[in-house]
Amino acid sequence: MGSRCQTTPTQRLKNLEKRTTRLAELAYEVMEEMANPSGPTNALLNSHFSDFKLLAQDTQMALHEEIKSIYEYRPFEKCRYLPRISNEIPWEKLEFIAARLGEIKHQIGKMLCEIESVLLKFNPLENV
Repeated sequence: MGSRCQTTPTQRLKNLEKRTTRLAELAYEVMEEMANPSGPTNALLNSHFSDFKLLAQDTQMALHEEIKSIYEYRPFEKCRYLPRISNEIPWEKLEFIAARLGEIKHQIGKMLCEIESVLLKFNPLENV
């Protein structure tokens, strides 16, 4: 569980994807061995079955932990309203700042167009 806290959800999902892919590969290798014209090798089958069983159990536990963590994650469930709202206010401030920056960008664009038109009127090369 300690190593789970040190990885991001994306990394954990990638690890689960790798495990699932390896499970499919093991199943394919077993099917290939069973279809072998000279007959399956017992040692190889036993090895694949053992690996498959351990990996399947590990994958099942990892999936269970991920699903459990999704339902357990409730950061504001047991806290007072003020700390919760103080975390939400910065987001509102960021939205306000983003809107203001958009307005400023639009105003700068208008000013640049006006400056360009003034410069074109007084361009000495144009009068020649």
